[in-house]
Amino acid sequence: METAVTVSGLRASTTYFARVRAEDGHGTLSNYSEIVTTKTLLDTIPPVKPMNVTPTGLEGGVSIAWTASTDEGGSGLRGYKVDVATGNYNSSRIPGWVARGVGWLPQVTVTGLRAETLYFVRVRAVDGDGNENYSDWVSTRTLRDKTVPASPGSLNLEGKGQSIDLSWPQASDVGGSEVAGYRVDVSSDNNFSSRLSGWDKNYMVTLSTSVRSLAANKMYYARVWTVDGAGNESPHAIAGSTKTLSTPGLTDQGIEDEDLPLAPTTVDGARAYPVPYSPHHGSAGITFDRIPAETAVRIYTISGQPVKTITTPPQGSVPLGPDQRRGISHRQRCLPGDH
Repeated sequence: METAVTVSGLRASTTYFARVRAEDGHGTLSNYSEIVTTKTLLDTIPPVKPMNVTPTGLEGGVSIAWTASTDEGGSGLRGYKVDVATGNYNSSRIPGWVARGVGWLPQVTVTGLRAETLYFVRVRAVDGDGNENYSDWVSTRTLRDKTVPASPGSLNLEGKGQSIDLSWPQASDVGGSEVAGYRVDVSSDNNFSSRLSGWDKNYMVTLSTSVRSLAANKMYYARVWTVDGAGNESPHAIAGSTKTLSTPGLTDQGIEDEDLPLAPTTVDGARAYPVPYSPHHGSAGITFDRIPAETAVRIYTISGQPVKTITTPPQGSVPLGPDQRRGISHRQRCLPGDH
């Protein structure tokens, strides 16, 4: 008489050992049979697909929860993978969220998403032999961004002749609407009780700007806020100050030639001097008083590129004719050289 028994719930692809004893009606046991071995087959049965997948929209993210899956194929449940997409499921997966492993727990939070945007999610259960089973796609919409962005990390100011240059590093936003731009205040007093015309929270999308037509030899103050796509502003502005130079310089981009000083200027070491130039009249020039004979005068473009070196007569005018202006910017500088 043959007997048989089936043992279930074992791990797949695993070697097991077995032996048998007989028992009579009085409960007496026989000796053991010889030990035999066998190996269970590879698990080809996928786990139960995740059910009740519930996404909840957050600011800049989505929280996802689901009912835990089970595995009947013998290799055991290894964990879960999550897909996140917008629009067409197969062509608009979110980078970093394509079959992303999220461990054993039946919940996960996806961050770094855009605010007020519809997202689709699904969950895969994965067993020990790599079999997967997908949930259905479900959707949710992220919330409106109410989180203020970070302030710029620093503010750099440089005073020039009749202008100041401002620059700052890129700020960050975690609310989901991303950094949209910056607002800039410029004032002549450190309390910002009044602002310069056009510079009262002036909005811009760049990381630098210049303020023109300022008074020379004067302190100016500036501060910058970050603005995100939902209109939230950083809670604190980064502030700084600088002083314009006592003599307007040639690096004042945007200043017209009429604004540059035309009076004779006394040579003072190797200082830079503006050269008024009018494209309408086709000439440019500057006159130095009490200049030594045979003094080398170097002519530069506004970017600092040398153009020409000429020798001036005593108390002479140094004209810059058309042949000497080739490739020279509207505003130039003239440096008396060593003699």
